[in-house]
Amino acid sequence: MKKLLALAALASLVVGGQALAQVNAGPDGLGMFFDTGASEYCLNSTGGQVMVYLMLTNCSQPSGISGWECHVTYTVPAGDFETGWVLPTGSLNVSSAPDFVVGLGTPLPYAPALLLATYGVLALVPSPMEFYVGPCNTPSIPGTAVYAAGDNPGLLLPMSPVSGSAELPVAQLNGDCTVIGTEDATFGQVKNLYR
Repeated sequence: MKKLLALAALASLVVGGQALAQVNAGPDGLGMFFDTGASEYCLNSTGGQVMVYLMLTNCSQPSGISGWECHVTYTVPAGDFETGWVLPTGSLNVSSAPDFVVGLGTPLPYAPALLLATYGVLALVPSPMEFYVGPCNTPSIPGTAVYAAGDNPGLLLPMSPVSGSAELPVAQLNGDCTVIGTEDATFGQVKNLYR
């Protein structure tokens, strides 16, 4: 009976459209999202401000994080305008955005999706804008974006782009929405909920 109920619930999610599950099922994912639940990596929008959230997904440290490093790469299309980057209260970036070497006055507690920074852009034209994440300009671990454990700032852990590579975009504004495989972001994750 339980299996039947689980299958019925699963079917209603699949028939109703894409499931809004986190894009990254693996630990310590780094990505840009159009929601703070880390499920929307593609958005088509013009005529107003768009907020894009830099997120750590599935943090492997139950103590949360005490700092982090990464670099976000993107090009603002002609006709769109940046409104800038905002860090959570108590954060200090000793680099310059979109390069981040951030210390936190108080560790961010564990959550399935941790907000690291918010980026704003006035999207006035339908031109695509892609976001990439990777290591900061002077990484603590060469070639790797990292975060420090909440209870041990000396313990550095790698963050992996949710697209699978720093050479692949993690989010796209006004594009074809092919930046991350939809199987991983939808049906595959829903199936895992019932295993």
